[in-house]
This record gives sequence, C-alpha cells and structure tokens, in this order.
Amino acid sequence: MKILGLDISTSITGISILENNDSGDANIILLDKIEFKNCKTFWEKVDLAKNYFDSKEFNLASQGLDKILVEESLQSFRSGMSSALTITTLSKFNSVVSYIAREKFKLDPEYVSATSARKQCGIKIQKTSLIGKNAKEQTFEWAMNGPLKSIVWPLKKNGQPKDWSRDATDAYVIALSGIKKYK
Repeated sequence: MKILGLDISTSITGISILENNDSGDANIILLDKIEFKNCKTFWEKVDLAKNYFDSKEFNLASQGLDKILVEESLQSFRSGMSSALTITTLSKFNSVVSYIAREKFKLDPEYVSATSARKQCGIKIQKTSLIGKNAKEQTFEWAMNGPLKSIVWPLKKNGQPKDWSRDATDAYVIALSGIKKYK
C-alpha cells in the first residue's frame, strides 16, 4: 500500500509518501514540503500547491498511490493561538488542497486527527506544561529518535533543523498511521 500524508497549512504544507514493505514497516518514498512564504494571497498559495502536485518529482514519487490521508484542520480555539479568521482560512485552504489531490489521484482524501495518528504510531504526548515542549516538538523528537533518525535535515543558522522539518514529520506520522491501520 502506498499512502500520501499531508499536513496542510497556509505557511508550510508537509508532504510524505510511504509504502509498506514485506516486513510491515514503511519505506519513505518522499518527505518534503511546500513553503508559502513568498505568496502574498490565498490564491497564490493554491497555485503553488497545484504546481507542486503537477511537478515531475512529485509525479514520479506518487505513482501507484492507494490512499490520501490529510491531517484534520484545527477544530476549535486555543487560548492565544488561533482566531476565527485563522481557523476559517486554514479550513478553506485544507479543503482546496484536498480537492486538488482528489482530482489528481481520483481518490477521496481521508481526514485523520493529529492525536489519532500519533496514537496509531505509538507516540505518547506529555503535557507541554510538564516538559516545555508542544506536541509538534515531541512528535519530531520521537521521529528523530526512531524511524527518521537517518534523515539529515537542512539547518538554520542556529544549528537547529529548519522549521518545515516539523511539518514534514507530521505528514510522515499521518501517512504512517495509515500504513499501520491498513496493513
């Protein structure tokens, strides 16, 4: 089974394509991102996403795709984090990018909550107040200590992996949850 996992956001969209192998593990076919920092409008971001899905590299990696799994967009407010406008914009963008993927692959996207995907992968998230790291950082650490330990991420000037590495990791977890679910 070959699964496309998407962590859709209006700043960076994480992309992962995994394929299960004979031992029941997942082979990484693609671990990537689409960055929207140079886009000024919503529709420029949509066009960039569509162009990415039409790119030669992506088309080679996605041949024979069986499923599309998309991380559900934020469903409720979090204190100090998301306004109604942010949630609405993210939901619209998630829908449009999902539609682009649906049209391209003739597969209906399935939506997975980040919490469910992490649970399916055996990732235990502790409260941020206890360890000072949010769920995205804890997920990244889990991946870097396990299935993605051989990945060499591009680094920022401070020596830390670039921010998009977290989005690509989240897309990986979304796809991996499908590999585990549909064995």
